[in-house]
Amino acid sequence: MVDDTDEMWWLKHEGESPQDEGEADIYVSGTYVVAYNKSPFVGALPWISGLAFASLLVLGQLPTISRIDMEVIGLGCIALFFLFVFLAILLTNDELGVRISVNTEESLIDVAHRGLMTELKSKSRIKYGSSDYIQLDMRREVTETRDSDGSRGTAVEDWHDIQLCRPNGSRKTIFSTNGPFVSRRRAERIGKSIARITGLDHVT
Repeated sequence: MVDDTDEMWWLKHEGESPQDEGEADIYVSGTYVVAYNKSPFVGALPWISGLAFASLLVLGQLPTISRIDMEVIGLGCIALFFLFVFLAILLTNDELGVRISVNTEESLIDVAHRGLMTELKSKSRIKYGSSDYIQLDMRREVTETRDSDGSRGTAVEDWHDIQLCRPNGSRKTIFSTNGPFVSRRRAERIGKSIARITGLDHVT
């Protein structure tokens, strides 16, 4: 009988899995079968797109500047400062990429992250039993926002949690994605991929 207790610890995997664009494909990497793999470069695309958009806005204002004075130089320095801060945050973000793999011999689901400049590092390992099942759950989080004029507001984010559920009613979140309909479809693919590898039921 498989031990049905949760276990969580840090570790470093040996070897790397091929990088794809976040699809829930199954392939073998050492003793682990990889259910989902997203390259950190793919995870950085939204950040890079935002930086490119902001750069285009700044460049679009250059033809309207008739002369260079201290105000223009000051604005340029501020823009460069935020650019360096943005790049520093992007390069030190160690959760841009993710890999979800399963060790079928030890009945372990491993979730590891990596960044553009960091190595793959496991964040959680969850032990599963033959009576467990995979289920997709949705939750909403309300966050506080602030407009450019300083007024406060709220924003609602939809999160899709891929959970390992036990017969006793306890649940353990394996991985979460947020966003609109595309995010839910991605979560469904990942959940089905994990269920297929582990041999557990996938409940929708």
